[in-house]
Amino acid sequence: MTLKFKEEYVIAALLKLSAIATSEPHAAFSAFTQCMQGQWTFLSRSMPGISHLLERLEKVIRLHFLPALLRRNLNDFEREVISLPARLGGLGISLPHITCINAHANSMKVSAPLIRLIS
Repeated sequence: MTLKFKEEYVIAALLKLSAIATSEPHAAFSAFTQCMQGQWTFLSRSMPGISHLLERLEKVIRLHFLPALLRRNLNDFEREVISLPARLGGLGISLPHITCINAHANSMKVSAPLIRLIS
């Protein structure tokens, strides 16, 4: 599978989840945070420099998923608040194009001791 095909698959899945969010917001939120978000978190930790690839994903989250989930449009400040973890008053719906910037470097630092042990 090419990267372009996979991107289209993820966008299509997120659009379907947005449609579900209009009638089942809790189920859609749970599927998003527990499944879909983890997929691009893994990608951002294992592949450096993919921020530009996740910008389209953020557009779909911002323009389709969140309005369907919350039943209204959001301004920039509200989007920032929603990206915060629940313990800080947010919903934990991260900004994928922002959070991936340092994710690979942080992953390499955390796993460096394990890499040294198995090398």
